[in-house]
Amino acid sequence: MNITNNFKNRIFFLMLFAAGLMLPVPAFNAAAGIKISASDKNFITFPMFGMPAIWLKNSTDDPYVAIDSSLTDTDFPWNNSETWSVFFRKSKGPVFFEEEIAVAYVENDASKYFLHLSIPQHLPVDLYDLEVSLKTGKTVCSSCQPNAVKIIEKRKDHYLAVHVTDIHVDDFRGSIRNYSETEGYKAIKKMMHMVNLLDPEFVIITGDHVFGMSYMKEYPHLYDLLQGFDVPIFMSIGNHDAINHSYSMAIDNVDGLKIFEDNFAPLNFTFRYGALKYISLNTMDWSALDRKGKSIFTMTPGGQTGTAQLDWFESELAVTDASLILVGYHHPPQNSFLGDGSYRVMELAREYNVDLVLTGHTHSDAVSFDDDVIYLTTASLSFNEFDGSYPAFRILEVQDNELVSWNYEEPRWSVPVYMNSSPYSPLWNLSTPALFSVYSPSNNGNHSTVTASITNSLVDNYSELSLEFVVPVPSSNRTYKVTNGEVVDMYDTGAHQIWYVKTDISAESCKEVTITDENR
Repeated sequence: MNITNNFKNRIFFLMLFAAGLMLPVPAFNAAAGIKISASDKNFITFPMFGMPAIWLKNSTDDPYVAIDSSLTDTDFPWNNSETWSVFFRKSKGPVFFEEEIAVAYVENDASKYFLHLSIPQHLPVDLYDLEVSLKTGKTVCSSCQPNAVKIIEKRKDHYLAVHVTDIHVDDFRGSIRNYSETEGYKAIKKMMHMVNLLDPEFVIITGDHVFGMSYMKEYPHLYDLLQGFDVPIFMSIGNHDAINHSYSMAIDNVDGLKIFEDNFAPLNFTFRYGALKYISLNTMDWSALDRKGKSIFTMTPGGQTGTAQLDWFESELAVTDASLILVGYHHPPQNSFLGDGSYRVMELAREYNVDLVLTGHTHSDAVSFDDDVIYLTTASLSFNEFDGSYPAFRILEVQDNELVSWNYEEPRWSVPVYMNSSPYSPLWNLSTPALFSVYSPSNNGNHSTVTASITNSLVDNYSELSLEFVVPVPSSNRTYKVTNGEVVDMYDTGAHQIWYVKTDISAESCKEVTITDENR
């Protein structure tokens, strides 16, 4: 019976694949910033789009930018701070804002230059694109990493983080279930809108960002799409992201793993948020030859973690003083490793008291325990063509350095992106997001009264939803008043003011938050 079902599933998948080739790929402008060619790579190695920095506004932290020293083989005054220009740029919303950041001093080692920054005290709390320019004689080289720097007022004791996985940009399979929501990446955009409203401290994405059929199209689409996040995102690689087309005479003739590594994040990295430490692993730890494939087909779709990577993982665990340890990678080791490392990666998590492991790959929600280690797998952002699960993401709640919540509903369900979602719901009927806000009139900086209408169809209450109002600078002796929300920050850009407002909303309710010129 199982053999028959497996055979039917394979036939069904091949039929879907053939049908998908006939579906139009959503139109999208290729991102200007992504570098596909190995000879034209981004030279910023930290912070990056998928490995950003979260820096305190008024701290003694040593913020720095790391630059690949292979950028140039010419002799130039690298240790002169005037050789470098660094900009933080807020590019989201109708108002453009940028700040040049002074380079205090420069160091280097065999592989990198380190630009140590002096962040001004007046810099607004926000998420910024990072641009670095290098002047060598008459030549200017520049590189940009979007969403790479988050400036915060303080690290919180009680906060949210979000787990997203298996976005599968340009994957036609979800179109079989709900083309109207797959076309134009509507499902992904609705998820990002919900996450931006919830305003977590960070988002963890554990792989399968793209489909793997045409990296020359898919990675630029992903690069543009993910800039819709207004919170830091940390990205691990998945099997669909890491197919090596160089051996296959495919149209692209590129290695997906190298594109990911050059433009989004290293294959292994860590970051700290207060007492929390996060470690990202690469479960596509196969050789370039092993990862060869044609289109999405490869001999190694399953996970593997090699000895060198596992030794690095152990060294990171052995030296940490973190009281909360999170680990993220793509393949659940209990059922999705085809190669080596599944036993040891779990053994190290037990030995060094890892609190939580986040995975994806299976497109379904799962919660399991290995001694005191929690393993969470979160459903895909796709409309799953096999088991019918709805697009979803998972909210993690941390309080006093302890993970206190991870399920939307027990025993394992994550947060649905759509209203009226339930396990195995009809996926072609879903269209309305489960949590959303609408500004009226348009929040474009031209109106002195703007109302944000928030609708929450979920069964949970949410506190500190984040709203951003852009309004004209008022004339003398006039200011703005906010109703049904708490103002947490405001800054003036010259012609406009940007007001950051927090508000709470109850389960299955609606709410309006208004900003208005109080002297009108």
